[in-house]
Amino acid sequence: KQEQTDEGLKEEFFSLIKRLGGEPPQTSKPKPAQEVKTIDASLSANLLNELIALSSLEPHPRGYAFEKYLKNLFDVNGLNGRGSFRLMGEQIDGSFELSGETYLLEAKWTNQPIGSADLRSFNAKVEDKAAWSRGLFISNSGFSEDGLTAFGKGKSIICMDGFDMSEMLMNNRSFAEVV
Repeated sequence: KQEQTDEGLKEEFFSLIKRLGGEPPQTSKPKPAQEVKTIDASLSANLLNELIALSSLEPHPRGYAFEKYLKNLFDVNGLNGRGSFRLMGEQIDGSFELSGETYLLEAKWTNQPIGSADLRSFNAKVEDKAAWSRGLFISNSGFSEDGLTAFGKGKSIICMDGFDMSEMLMNNRSFAEVV
């Protein structure tokens, strides 16, 4: 079976609207570009210290604290962060908005780098939402090389590790700029 492109599906949808007596939209308005918010050095330093302080927590409380930390990080970057929530029996660790798009979040702080099973699982959650869904997987412990290789390219998620976050904060970069 030949896979249809997003453009082909859009044309088919608009054709159906016409046949039903409706009018398809004339043009799509481009989404506004996200304003890149600069982060001041003292705020970056505080966020970095908070991130480092999480490492002293026990694993279970650290996971929840990491999710809350990330929501705050999104908020101070003007990304309208949302804390963890459940959708039809699945847990989503949070979300944020960037350039008019919503990104789902998976956040892990484990002793070992994340492998392909966790990457595939999160990618399936994101792809189950809609063709244009996006996700961000943040693993403070990084990702295994085998996991990233097995996971492949061209997926709808971005992977970020603790080193990326530390570099972002040490260099006063905004989260939007890094993503």
